[in-house]
Amino acid sequence: MVDTFTPKRIEIDGKAFLYVPNTLVEKSGFGETNTRVQVSGRSVVVVTSENLETQFSEISFDIMMVDSDSDSDPIVLIEGWKSSNGTHILNLIPDGAGQSRLYRNASLMNDPTFQHSSDGVISLTWNAAKVTRTNSN
Repeated sequence: MVDTFTPKRIEIDGKAFLYVPNTLVEKSGFGETNTRVQVSGRSVVVVTSENLETQFSEISFDIMMVDSDSDSDPIVLIEGWKSSNGTHILNLIPDGAGQSRLYRNASLMNDPTFQHSSDGVISLTWNAAKVTRTNSN
């Protein structure tokens, strides 16, 4: 049986946002592994190493333009997130039992487009430190 992670809500800096189902994409930040071959005479040794430059997370999802849980103007929120990159915390809280996925030192990477309609969405792409798991609330 495969246990899939479905977040009930996404919090940015402790504030919950309605996100559009099926838009969440995660790269956990475990990094890439490099493999090289070392040859000495007739013997060959495979040497692996971790590429530390690739050990960062990437999280993408869409939030609702009109968010009943948020009383802030989306443009003001985006401006605040962009002006303090590297300081944000994203918390993906599961639906049911399980551990939350916590991303620290997050930066908003894209320049979001605002779709002004009753069902408009804002697409966000974040980079952060490697994911950690915490006990959910």
